[in-house]
This record gives sequence, C-alpha cells and structure tokens, in this order.
Amino acid sequence: MPVLNKLHRGIACLIALSTVITGCNSLAVEPPTLTPTYALSGPTLEPSATVLNVLPTEMPPDFVGPGQSIPEAAAVPFGSQIRPIVLTPDAEQLRRGIQPVTIVLSDGTVVQGELYENAPVQLEQGLVQPRLPGVMLVGTPRDAWVNLPFQLRDAGYTVFVIDLGVDASSEDFVLALTAFSEVPSVNSGLMAAVGLDDSADLVLIGCAVETMCDTVILISPRSAETLTNVMTDYNPRPMMVIASQGNEDAYNAGLALRDASVGSFSLQEFPGTMGGLEIIRNQSDLANIIRDWVSRFLVE
Repeated sequence: MPVLNKLHRGIACLIALSTVITGCNSLAVEPPTLTPTYALSGPTLEPSATVLNVLPTEMPPDFVGPGQSIPEAAAVPFGSQIRPIVLTPDAEQLRRGIQPVTIVLSDGTVVQGELYENAPVQLEQGLVQPRLPGVMLVGTPRDAWVNLPFQLRDAGYTVFVIDLGVDASSEDFVLALTAFSEVPSVNSGLMAAVGLDDSADLVLIGCAVETMCDTVILISPRSAETLTNVMTDYNPRPMMVIASQGNEDAYNAGLALRDASVGSFSLQEFPGTMGGLEIIRNQSDLANIIRDWVSRFLVE
C-alpha cells in the first residue's frame, strides 16, 4: 500500500507539471518570422469614380499658391541666371526711356539697376525687339554715368547700368552680367563691360573668369598689381584703359596692363589729375571714344 500511494503521488505530480508547461506554452509570444509579413489594419478605400482632368504640369484655374516657384525662374537653364526683374518706372524714368530693374546677388542682396533699350522695329510680321550688342556700365554711384548710357543706346546698343557696391565680389559681377545677357534685347554673344574707379578693378577681375566679356573698358583703375595678376586669364581679349596722366594709381595701372596685354590694347590719356567721375563729367568726347572702341569688337 505505501508503494502504491507513492506511485499515485508521483503520477499526480507529473500530471500537474504537464499542465503547467502546457499552460505556459499557450501564453508564449510567437517568434518573429524570417521575412516581413504585411497585413491591413483597416478597410481600404474604393477607387475614385471620377478623374481630375488636369495635366500635372498645369495649374487648376482656381489655384492660389503664394510663394510658389516662378515659372520663368524654373525654366532657366543650368548655369544661367534669371533676367533682371522689371519694375514700374516713375514719370521721369518713363519720359527719359529708362527701365528700372532689380537683380539678386550671391548673398541674397537685391540691387537696382537701369536698362536702356532701343524701341522695337516694325517689320512685316509686326513689332520685333532687335537683339543688339550689350554694354554693361558698372560704377559707384549708379548715376555717375551722366549721359553716357543714352549716347550708347542711341548708337545701337542695349545698355545696363548697375551699382554692385564697393564690397561686391567677382561672383556678383558674373551674376549681373549673366542676368543682363538673358534680356531679350541683348545679343549675348556680343558683350562689353565698362568699369569706373573702384568698379574698374572688379570688371577686369570678373571678366578674367567669365568669357562672355568680349572686351572691357577700365576708367581710372586702382591696383596695377592685382590687375596684372589676372591678365593671364583675360588675355588675349581686347582692352581699353582711360586714365589721367597725373592720377598716379590709374595711370600706372594702365601702363602695367599695356605691358601685360597680348591682345588689342588702347591707353587713352588725359591731362591733369582727374579721377573717373571727373573724366566722365568733363570729357565731352568720352562717349565717342568708348563707342568707337566697342564698335570694333562688338560686330555681327
């Protein structure tokens, strides 16, 4: 009897242990599968019964999206620059035929300039805006050029006057020149840049890295050493320097550039100690000198 009791107790313990193990297995979390599985967590949507009949590249008629990209800017080719943004001229600008514009520099600074364009030409197919050689006048201040922009425009050029500031970089100059080249009235294959005083150095430094400049005219440049260092990149394109004999920095820069030039070069000398602003205001034949020079190289 004692043996049977022990046996019964052993069987009862095995049954109890089996029950506990079975219960634990039923509560255990299944191990993750080797490959991910997907399951819907909710009902799916029915297909749309109608189709929005608008191409992806077109805006719906009632679309309003302030701050969206400007289509003109989005269409600019790689390496190009959006053309100057046209502003509304005031009464005086309208009377004189000046078109105010703005461009954006590399640091986001907005700079205002002035565009001088010839009127469209009447042909059999209607009015056509001629694409003329472009001349960009860079100086500080912007109104220092007096009547020169009008005289160049009347001689058959599209003229862009811009003040990039004394802290402008060569990148800023290239951005301005590229934006000017996008103007419909400009033949981008025929372009000249004219720099005044401090901006004269900027023009040559910028044109040394930008081959769009076909010729440059420097009025009273400043640093002979800096400018001669960039002549390797600018050569063999033509250049004119305008300086007073008594203005030591400008005249010495002109002599140094003449020695470093391997292309067509002209040094226009004036008596006295006049700077660039004074030359423009006092030399009535300056417009003819500049016009004759650019006409030699900006030809179809």
